[in-house]
Amino acid sequence: MNVTVVGGGIIGCAVGRELASRGARVRIIDMRGTGRGATQASAGILAPYIEGHIDALLRLGVNSLALYEGFIARVSEDAQQTIEYERFIGQRICDTDRQVARQQVVDHLPDHFRSPPASQQRRFALVEAS
Repeated sequence: MNVTVVGGGIIGCAVGRELASRGARVRIIDMRGTGRGATQASAGILAPYIEGHIDALLRLGVNSLALYEGFIARVSEDAQQTIEYERFIGQRICDTDRQVARQQVVDHLPDHFRSPPASQQRRFALVEAS
C-alpha cells in the first residue's frame, strides 16, 4: 500500500512511522519542511488538561498522553539513541463550575491516565500572590 501523509510535523511523522512499521510505503510532504510548522512552536508540550476544552477532546488527550511513553520508547529503540523526555504533573486550580465539572471528568479516569508514577512526579508549592 502506498500512503501520502500531508503534514510533516510530529503527528504526521508519527502516523507515517506507524504506517511504515505495518508495511506501507509512506511519503510525507509538507510545504514548510519537516517539523517547521506548529511542531516547532509546541516545545514538545502535551497538555490535555489545559487544552481539552470539551470532554471528548479531554479524554482523547489524556488517553494519548498515556500512550506517549511507549511511543517514545519505540522511536528511541528504532533510532538507536536516547530521546530526552521528562514527564511532570502540574496543579490546576478550578475557579468556575465549568472547570470543576471538567476536573470531575479527569478524576473518574483510571489512575494510569491521570498522573505519572510517583517516581516521575515533581511537586510544586502553591504560592499566594500578594
